[in-house]
Amino acid sequence: MSTAARRAQLLRCAVEASADVGISRVGHVDVAERAQVSVPTVFAYFPTRRVLVREILKDVRRFYLGLLKSVPRDGHASDVAFALFWECTRRARTDPHYIRVWLDWSTAIRDETWPQYLKLWNEATEIFEAVLERGQREGDIDRALDTRMATRILLGGAHTISVMIYSGLDDKELEALVRHLVNGALRAAPPAGRKRFNAGMNRRQHREL
Repeated sequence: MSTAARRAQLLRCAVEASADVGISRVGHVDVAERAQVSVPTVFAYFPTRRVLVREILKDVRRFYLGLLKSVPRDGHASDVAFALFWECTRRARTDPHYIRVWLDWSTAIRDETWPQYLKLWNEATEIFEAVLERGQREGDIDRALDTRMATRILLGGAHTISVMIYSGLDDKELEALVRHLVNGALRAAPPAGRKRFNAGMNRRQHREL
């Protein structure tokens, strides 16, 4: 096996091991057992645990952004938004190891990997928001929509539905949820500053909030 092929094999096994034991626990032994190689072989490619985790997360970032960028941008922006959202969620079935690591990574708020996750979140946000802004320019999406807020609803929803898939969500339920959330996000996110939520509150409720 060539050096490049061996590294790719070990990285794939590292992602799979991280999906099973978690980013905070994965180590060289886990990778070696999956790849059926010696532990020193893994160290030869990933000299420290810090390097191992960094490369795992880089590969997950590559996968996640790659799937978003693979979605065609032609057609109505609302359809593209659905396709992006669908791609984010259906991969929980087709590529479970990557999605499970992504979900684990997204909750490591106190870990040193959190700034890297925020970078991925911002990159994904830019992709979604660009689609919505194009839709506004072309008249497919309401110009009053707060595209940043809608994008946050969509990305947060993709995370939630991905978790739900592992609880037994079937394909029909998955598609219905995705359509419901996308339609809701494109209609329910008012422009920044609009006080729709606070409209019916009295003074006591405002103070409690």
